[in-house]
Amino acid sequence: MKTTTRLLCTIIALTLAPGLATAGGDFVETTDGALLKGTIVGITETDIILETDYAGTLEIDRDQVRVFETEQSLYLRLQDGSTVLGRVAREGEDGIRVEGAEVALSTEPASVTAAWGTEDAAPEVRLMEEALAEKERRWKYELGVDLSGRSGNTDRFSSAVRGSATLESTVDILRFYAAYERGEVDGETTADEILGGVSYTSYFYEDLGWYARMEIERDEFEGIDLRTTVAGGLSYRILNEPHHSLESRLGLGYRYENYLDGTSDDQPTLDVGLLHSWQFSPWARVRNELTYQPDLQDFSDYLLNQDSGLEMPLGRADWWVLRVGVANAYNSKPHADRKKRDTTYYARLILTWE
Repeated sequence: MKTTTRLLCTIIALTLAPGLATAGGDFVETTDGALLKGTIVGITETDIILETDYAGTLEIDRDQVRVFETEQSLYLRLQDGSTVLGRVAREGEDGIRVEGAEVALSTEPASVTAAWGTEDAAPEVRLMEEALAEKERRWKYELGVDLSGRSGNTDRFSSAVRGSATLESTVDILRFYAAYERGEVDGETTADEILGGVSYTSYFYEDLGWYARMEIERDEFEGIDLRTTVAGGLSYRILNEPHHSLESRLGLGYRYENYLDGTSDDQPTLDVGLLHSWQFSPWARVRNELTYQPDLQDFSDYLLNQDSGLEMPLGRADWWVLRVGVANAYNSKPHADRKKRDTTYYARLILTWE
């Protein structure tokens, strides 16, 4: 890219040199004698950035620059770390003179390590602002309504309301969520489930981080008066692209269950999870979530939860999304001889906003 730029600069300069030599404005003279006229808008450790009317914006390699001159004042960063405001004038064959209200000094072009316009931020300030913008946390909210059918402990149609609030940046994610499901058949209640939780993930080294989560659940038809789960461990982003992400989790947890018949149970668990998202087209995204929680004292006693869905925007706005999917909840040793698996097929209308 730099070689192409230098060749282009040389061709343009040789072609237009007679007219440019008498024109005003900034210029850059290269080591092979090419004279490039325009406006110098910035200088970095590797390039001089020159805006021209004849070739757009040029990035000229500093190694190919003999001398340069500016007609307007710029902030100049020198090798000793000082910053001065002034114009740059050519002095001799290969030297420059920096002239400002408070400074006048002769030096070499290489001594200017950076330059920027009077209305621009210093490079380190700009980099800091960009870094802060990447880490800026933003809230995102979702409110969804389900229409679903379930087979397992019961066969029914039901409706559910689900909501979440997520505070996310590039380095951490905090999420609160809640759901309430209720179903009726011929006026008789067939579903009454409440679920709520919070999770937090912080990435302390590139794609490696730690997470902690807590969940509370009540499910009358599973015989659970209260189930609480707390877990934490390490998180690793296997894929971390704008349109495709895959995150794995591995940690330890603790599960407590109090049943409607007055009995209770508790056990330490392993906590394993996968979170997957893939936007394979502008109109469709696949989301998958899998959690596996075996009892550390008896690995044949475990909970396995899976939720997979296809999301499609409704209309041109990003506010409304339709998600269709299937969710499975598998309990290898359910309470009171209930069935091991509950399967939910759902169509979910989701309202999203920030």
